[in-house]
Amino acid sequence: MSEKDRLFELQCFVKKIDDSNSITIDYVQRRKYHEKLMYYYMGVAIASLDPEWMPFYTKNVGITYKARSSDLGKGIISLLQHANASRALGWDEEYALLLQHSPIMKTTYEAFVAASTIGGMVAGVGFVECVNDLTSNFKYACGRRADQVVEGLNNFILQLKDALTKNELREDIKNYYRNSQNCYLQLMKVAAQAWEINCKNVLLRIDWGFKKNNPPMPPRLKTEEEIRIDYARVDAIRKQLLKRLQKSYGKVLSFYAWKVECGYDKGLHIHWLIAINGNKHKNAWYLAQEIVEDWESNVSGKDIYVWNVCGLCNKNGESKYLRNLDYRDPELPSILHTYASYFTKLDVTMKLRAPNGYRSFGCSKLKNLKLNKTGPERKGVNSLQGWVKK
Repeated sequence: MSEKDRLFELQCFVKKIDDSNSITIDYVQRRKYHEKLMYYYMGVAIASLDPEWMPFYTKNVGITYKARSSDLGKGIISLLQHANASRALGWDEEYALLLQHSPIMKTTYEAFVAASTIGGMVAGVGFVECVNDLTSNFKYACGRRADQVVEGLNNFILQLKDALTKNELREDIKNYYRNSQNCYLQLMKVAAQAWEINCKNVLLRIDWGFKKNNPPMPPRLKTEEEIRIDYARVDAIRKQLLKRLQKSYGKVLSFYAWKVECGYDKGLHIHWLIAINGNKHKNAWYLAQEIVEDWESNVSGKDIYVWNVCGLCNKNGESKYLRNLDYRDPELPSILHTYASYFTKLDVTMKLRAPNGYRSFGCSKLKNLKLNKTGPERKGVNSLQGWVKK
């Protein structure tokens, strides 16, 4: 049985003990339904976590650096607060039947309760340290204190991840990672081929999504049918955006990649990675803005935003990563590795909640080429091909 099938079984069990024949629409009932499943979602997310993309990290802010968190990190802090309150209010009985039904939920719930109170032994996990002082100071931690907070929270997550991946999640996690690695290799091969064909390519990033107040209901509280409707809309628009991109640039389009994600609050959105022939175009910002304006005029609506990520570039329209990259650039392999890793990193929310038949990642196909280029050896491309084979 796959993890998606286990989730469906658990959803049916929740509705059964609630004496409900369908997923309810009332906000309060939605929230109660979500609360009964959120430890399961969190358990699978932590078990599937890539250690290269930890949920807590530090970021430079002015003359110092502060603690920061990803969407998963925000969810972890929120759940730690919930676990602390549920223990104090004696809500354990509410979860008793569910915890017996799902070992993943049981382990996750008990670990979060221990971490949010005074610490303690958790079966299958070991001794869990209390992290209350870390979460309470998270927003204001800076300098060395930020290092301590980030390290403490990440250690707790890694400890729980190790425990969760020992049992029933093992095979599913292996399959998730195998699929993610295959997508990574495909994207890196497509990118390497782009620099075999063109000596230069302009690398762009664009984000598409719903504005913050649209949809008003957080995705974590949405029913499976509502998620299916939202995803069908996003998928249809994604195809229109790609069609516009291919029509506008044709053979000048070196390659593209897209990734659909589901944010904790903002819901479904799409990340785009685009490379255009650098011999035909030069400035990353102006090129990306041209695409944004075309999408806004021909595809997007009032409830949608399209963001030119190259807007973070300097006044010359370039950044360390998003710029006109030459095949001889020694940073080319690591830049492409950074974006390929991000675009193909494991997204458990999409694995569990994306409707059957829909994809969450896609990229250009490899072209059948017979190249016989003259001139000096392309060392940058060769090193990139070597990176792909790692």
